[in-house]
Amino acid sequence: MEDTKTKFILVALVVIVIVVASIGFYLIKDGAGVDGITALEGRAQADEISKNWNPSAKLVHVMIMGETFFDGRSDKWGYSYSDGFAVTVFENGSYYSGELEAPPSVIPVINWSTDSDEAYQIAQNNSAISRFLSHSPDVYGFFLSATTGEPVWYIEWTYDAGHGDYKWANIEINATTGEVLYVEADN
Repeated sequence: MEDTKTKFILVALVVIVIVVASIGFYLIKDGAGVDGITALEGRAQADEISKNWNPSAKLVHVMIMGETFFDGRSDKWGYSYSDGFAVTVFENGSYYSGELEAPPSVIPVINWSTDSDEAYQIAQNNSAISRFLSHSPDVYGFFLSATTGEPVWYIEWTYDAGHGDYKWANIEINATTGEVLYVEADN
């Protein structure tokens, strides 16, 4: 009887080890634990997918779509194109694509070199934003657009100061030069 119990326990332990190892492999393979990607890191894949859809499509909007890692990285970024095509690129390299009823803009985003993590660092270095960030706000919006003709990063934060009193901060950063164009913060 003791022998049967010992064998059963050993088999159960082996099964548990195999199951735990399989779950770990699955999570690693699917990108769990990755610290996100920047907007430029996902753009090459999104552009390639878009070009297969329509070779003349132009990027018109980039938007954070998932969890923000408080350094300008995310687990997924969304890219919209002039022909109404959109691509969401995930940190693990997978993607989702489809058509939009209308693109969020028709003005192409060109010549941007300030990546999302650099834009976030510029925002953190701004004194008004830095004071606001001391309240541990949530990122409300983080996107790149060229509606003014120049590519601009727009970052917004918010937090509840109590009793539904929401405080807001936003910053606009030229995505080519890194110049801060506009700042507003409820401090």
